[in-house]
Amino acid sequence: MKWISKHWNQILGIPMFLVGLNNLFTFQPPTGSLLANIGMLLQGLWGIILVIWGLQLMISYAVDKAKEEIDYKLDKAKEEIKKGIDDLESQIDLLNRQQSRQSRPYFDESEISIDDMYEDAREAVVSAGKASTSYLQRKLGVGYSRAAKLMDMLEGKGVIGHANGSTPREVIIKK
Repeated sequence: MKWISKHWNQILGIPMFLVGLNNLFTFQPPTGSLLANIGMLLQGLWGIILVIWGLQLMISYAVDKAKEEIDYKLDKAKEEIKKGIDDLESQIDLLNRQQSRQSRPYFDESEISIDDMYEDAREAVVSAGKASTSYLQRKLGVGYSRAAKLMDMLEGKGVIGHANGSTPREVIIKK
């Protein structure tokens, strides 16, 4: 028992006389009154209570700090997710606007009946297997704006495909 009392300070790193545990682990024959011995025992128990209370405080502090850290990281993650969702929604809106611009025809249906060169332009691109504004200008002898308008009409009616840079458009309807 004396060894435990002597080396307990080194094991725990707590000075035993401060918390009163020294009296609990030191066996001494009863000297003095019973009340003095009970007082020493209570002093040792009080030391244990203080140690347990201190451990509880440290554990509750650590738990509170861990909760704060988790809440902070969750809030940051939520903000990042919301920001990512907003970015994706704006990109989807942009793509939808671009797609709607590409899919709508550049002319009214009434314009096809007005332009008497539409049938000639249709026959020219179907027979040639290629469609471009400059080809229609040369073949039909029209200006750029009328050839471009005819290309838009042909695209709107599904005769030719969408523009693909400077390459001639694909002719969808065959002879």
